[in-house]
Amino acid sequence: MAELLAHLKPNELKRLVRDSADPEKVSEGAKRTTLNTLLFLAVELFNGRGPFSSLPFSVQLDVRTFFSSYKEACQRSDRLLLKLRDDGYVRGAMNASQVGKVTPTALYVHRRALDRMPTVLRLYEHCASIAAGRPQEWAVAKLKHQGRAVSWLDYPDFDKDPHPRIQSSYIVDLQSLETSHVSYARSTNRPLLHRKHEFLAPDDPDVRRYRRLTESELKAGLYENPHLIGTEDGWASELIRCGRELRGHRLVRRAAD
Repeated sequence: MAELLAHLKPNELKRLVRDSADPEKVSEGAKRTTLNTLLFLAVELFNGRGPFSSLPFSVQLDVRTFFSSYKEACQRSDRLLLKLRDDGYVRGAMNASQVGKVTPTALYVHRRALDRMPTVLRLYEHCASIAAGRPQEWAVAKLKHQGRAVSWLDYPDFDKDPHPRIQSSYIVDLQSLETSHVSYARSTNRPLLHRKHEFLAPDDPDVRRYRRLTESELKAGLYENPHLIGTEDGWASELIRCGRELRGHRLVRRAAD
């Protein structure tokens, strides 16, 4: 089958796909494949981008199908790299992202949703991993929108804990290439997360359960003092103030002492 596809011309490939699949899905798949190809070629620049014949067969096939030439594909991927220097463009991509939580300073995305970010943001995170190495254990990536820095945050109990406590963070500054590691293992008042569903893709199977918890906490008044709830002690005091406690991902009334 692969040999047959290799001998088909781009127009023949497009016609074959068009005649045998749902048009909307074909269009969506073509866009996704085009962007993935640009991402691959942009990353290859760091490894010393070789001739067309050196590309994996699947990438060669995508280039032939979705671009007029290998040169055009390379030029477009180079323009994508240049866009990483544009704060406005990067911030726009963050605001348009269908996954992750945008704050005034950064975008936070769970690792399960990382591949669903806009391509320029996937490239942003990938460049950081090339520059300094991505840690083995992490749950959430933080991408700053001003300057260029990526942090990988380790929340080992993200799925089990309704409000995960941070274990460590590893950050790389892409401008200075400096790295730093912070461990919270001995901290008695660790930062923790709220609104877990916002870090995930909308169709993640856990989103509905996490969103229900957030809605219950909002209704109970637990987010009325946002400056207090970002750490373990502050969150514990707000739970007491509101007469609530957590049982897994369920918020219940606190039992009388």
